[in-house]
Amino acid sequence: MIRWIRIVFFIFCMQVFGLTAYGQEMFGIVNSNFAGVNSLPINPGDMVNSKLYLDINLVTADLFFENNYLYIHKEDYQFLEFFKKDPDLPSYGEDGVLFDHYWDKNDKDIFISMRLIGPSVMIVDRDNAIAISTSVRSATSIWKLPYDIANFAYEDLRYDPQHNIRFPDADFLAASLTWSEIGLSYARVIKSDFRHRFSVGSTVKRLFGYAGVYLKGHTLDYLVDNTDGSGRLDADIYTLDAEIGFSVPIDYSGNDINYPENLTKGKGYSIDLGFTYQKREWQNPAKKSRKLCSQPYEDYLYKIGVSLLDLGYIRFNENAEKHIFNDVRNYHWDYINQFSPTSVNDMMRELSGRFYNGDSTRSLVSNEFSFLLPTALSLQVDYHYKKDWYFNGTVIYPLLLGPAQIYRPPQLSVAVRYETRYLEFNLPVILYRFSDPRIGFSVRVWNVTIGSDNLGGFFSFSDFTGLDIYASLKLSFTKGICFSFKRSYGCQDLEF
Repeated sequence: MIRWIRIVFFIFCMQVFGLTAYGQEMFGIVNSNFAGVNSLPINPGDMVNSKLYLDINLVTADLFFENNYLYIHKEDYQFLEFFKKDPDLPSYGEDGVLFDHYWDKNDKDIFISMRLIGPSVMIVDRDNAIAISTSVRSATSIWKLPYDIANFAYEDLRYDPQHNIRFPDADFLAASLTWSEIGLSYARVIKSDFRHRFSVGSTVKRLFGYAGVYLKGHTLDYLVDNTDGSGRLDADIYTLDAEIGFSVPIDYSGNDINYPENLTKGKGYSIDLGFTYQKREWQNPAKKSRKLCSQPYEDYLYKIGVSLLDLGYIRFNENAEKHIFNDVRNYHWDYINQFSPTSVNDMMRELSGRFYNGDSTRSLVSNEFSFLLPTALSLQVDYHYKKDWYFNGTVIYPLLLGPAQIYRPPQLSVAVRYETRYLEFNLPVILYRFSDPRIGFSVRVWNVTIGSDNLGGFFSFSDFTGLDIYASLKLSFTKGICFSFKRSYGCQDLEF
């Protein structure tokens, strides 16, 4: 059993460098009044308040990786080394792996994600806004993994300091999901006067799942026995209560990668909901306009937004298996270190037989399962300090609703922002998991944005535990600025 957890653990961890790095919240983009369609991931109810009347996203990429277990020593880390033809990379341990690991006894968390927002468009018509968006996403989370399991995964079961010790572990989760989305968003101003403005919005998305794997450990109470000193390892598993599901493009009988014509293994739906209140600056009422481009933008003193994000599921029903080990045990698993299955089927049949008195299919309870998205609540507060300067505070709080779900790490961001039509920069200070400080920075020049929510990942000020980078390319059209070949119309600019 521990051997299988080791396999799963390293499948997840290898994604860190299989995809180079991954991404998450994009605090330097989503809270801007020029975010346009890219404000949807944080609050769909706020797009109607944008400084843009038309926004066309060409491509936005967001890559993120962070953890509290694996690391590269700061004296060994050089970011640019990864891009060299013959990089001189560090190696640690007997197996010469890229990462060392921390030895403390805290639970271990790993989160890696990727979001690629494809062609998308938003149109704002006075008190109404509509958007169509496309994206591809991938996320992997390991949450509350007990340190002893992490150490056995890294060091192998031969890790002597943990032998002959009983470990009563509980409530840990490992999950990985890859999917695409097509979303339809609508936002509307429901009430507005000279001083107050209320808007609501939602995004309904059709989901297409390509791969999903999860392991929910409710209880794992075990001991690895090495009393005779001969190298033989036995195990006593006093209690196992766990749930395992997977749907991936491989042949489970031989582990060959299988790319059928239809890569979709499951489908589902999700919804984002958002509400925004603005306290407006006192000003003369803006004149009504017939053209989209000439509609005015009226600034605020401050605004408060609340949103529910990624509430939804994907139902995997192709090449899918769900296994349950319900309060089972296996005393005296002799030679557990020789457990080396050659395929997924061999592994699951062996485990089922071990825990269900020789019944190799008892653990398989279904050929379909539902995978929940990384659901979260968010609160945003934006204060207009003066002219082009703003201060922002954003909280992301995860909602764990089921055993098959990506756990989205909690975050708190406080940022100062300078934004104009042609230039914008954002300096967020972030508490990742509400405890680990990060400093980010982003800059937008016209319609090109590049930034990071963790600048420390590019330097060797401390041990390398994660990296974040995002970039965006759009065509944006600002309210109050029209395009015309005739100067008599009074609007002569086209922004793109």
